[in-house]
Amino acid sequence: MKNLSLRKVSYFTAFIYTALIGAGMYTSLHINGIPYNTPRLVETLVWFEIIMTIFALIMAVKFFSWKELGFTKIKNVLWFLPMGIVGFIVLFNLGRVTVTHDFTSEQWKLFGKVAFTTFLVGFSEELVYRGVVFTTFIKESKVKALVISAITFSLLHWVNIFGGLAVGSMLAQLVLTLIAGFFFGFVRMKIDSIIPIIFFHWIWDFNLLGGQVLQMEEMSGNFTTAFVIMEIVFVLTAIKFTSKKKLIFLPILFSILLVVLIPILTSVVVAGGIWLINQTTGSNMKLFEMNAISISSTISMILNVLISTFVIIKIAKIRVKDLGLDFINVFSKIIKGSMGGFVAISAVALLVNWLGVVETTFVFKTEYIGTLLLGMVFFAFQGTYEELMFRGYLMPHLSKGMGIIGSIIVSSMLFAVLHSFNPGMTTMPVINLFLAGVVFGVVYYYSGSLWVVGLAHGVWNYSQGFIYGSLVSGLKVEKTVCKSIPITDNILLSGGNFGFEGSIATTIIGVIITVLFVVLIMKKKKN
Repeated sequence: MKNLSLRKVSYFTAFIYTALIGAGMYTSLHINGIPYNTPRLVETLVWFEIIMTIFALIMAVKFFSWKELGFTKIKNVLWFLPMGIVGFIVLFNLGRVTVTHDFTSEQWKLFGKVAFTTFLVGFSEELVYRGVVFTTFIKESKVKALVISAITFSLLHWVNIFGGLAVGSMLAQLVLTLIAGFFFGFVRMKIDSIIPIIFFHWIWDFNLLGGQVLQMEEMSGNFTTAFVIMEIVFVLTAIKFTSKKKLIFLPILFSILLVVLIPILTSVVVAGGIWLINQTTGSNMKLFEMNAISISSTISMILNVLISTFVIIKIAKIRVKDLGLDFINVFSKIIKGSMGGFVAISAVALLVNWLGVVETTFVFKTEYIGTLLLGMVFFAFQGTYEELMFRGYLMPHLSKGMGIIGSIIVSSMLFAVLHSFNPGMTTMPVINLFLAGVVFGVVYYYSGSLWVVGLAHGVWNYSQGFIYGSLVSGLKVEKTVCKSIPITDNILLSGGNFGFEGSIATTIIGVIITVLFVVLIMKKKKN
């Protein structure tokens, strides 16, 4: 009977809390004229959040002790560490921007309101869902606690449509918050404390709205993407706490965290050095480089490969050789991979030009040489990094449980998902990204060398951007040898705003390469 009573309490608390936030959203849009997805939303929402926080506190302390709710010391710090690192970097970055930029008094006031309101959101939502709801059902089973707290937390966000959020965006938000709910629930269960989750939740929301106030929406979006990826991998890791799954997913978790954290750290170091030079010499060097290819990003990419390799071999207890990085005939393998990548993308470039859907013109200038050389280094390591994760480590480990065909398909799907956040994404680029994963998969299976597949991937990207001047997976590259521009509205043929990789020409070349290597693999097996 007591559990039944607590169930009613938890459902009632979640229902009233949802109704209050719905009322706040409706008031903001329909009475005050402030829509969702704008920082000024907090001018209305702050008063509702105060009421909601008081309500959550009353319901929590009336039926549970502080210890039951999770206001205890952190256990198993390792489970909190990735979340803590990302949270610290986000706060550090927000703080750095506030110090290095000039803002109006109105911006400062709004920034303060955002900080306060988002803290109330993080505190009250975690108190309700990882506090009241989770604590109620953990008495029955861990599964119930995880599932019900995640679902009720997700359903909270449907009321955002009253604030003007589009239905499609609301449905996407329900999915993302469901994943977040499982993520927070797993962490709550492992560390036995709600306190760090409250602060992380606050940082998440503060990053989104505060980033808009500071006019750094793109960087805030990148952090959000990193959060979502971290959540998905964490949930996959925690579904079954077996050593086999940990060996597969934990290295990938840390690799993904590294690819996000290291560029941020190196950029902060470079930015700090430039700021110090400006202060001491009176010069006016630019604080940030807007180009994706810079000295900072290149150093970061090199560190991504080195540190991720170290982390994977230490956690998984494997050798560098097991990743396909042996040093026998290494130069021959590098040349083969580089030539293969160049020939493949050149075939695509020739095909789209022959079809008359893209026009490629020569635009090279001698002052581009430095950028071209830097881009060569960047993409060599960028291609190797992605292949290290998907082909060097993940594919062979997945093959132990699902066979080589299954491992190529699944790793290719994950490869496509990782790139799905790129600009200009449509159906054809997704198909081609999956196909690219298959191509690199069969090449790696045939050659057994990360040098071959990593350089093939890197030179494909480099040549696509810097040699032929196409967009690289939707990303623009400056200072190129040639410039390729679509001259037709038929994006199926030209690739449109995604570049060559959005064209059916890439599909054709990808299928040809796949068939070729499947034949080579079959011949190799016969011999």
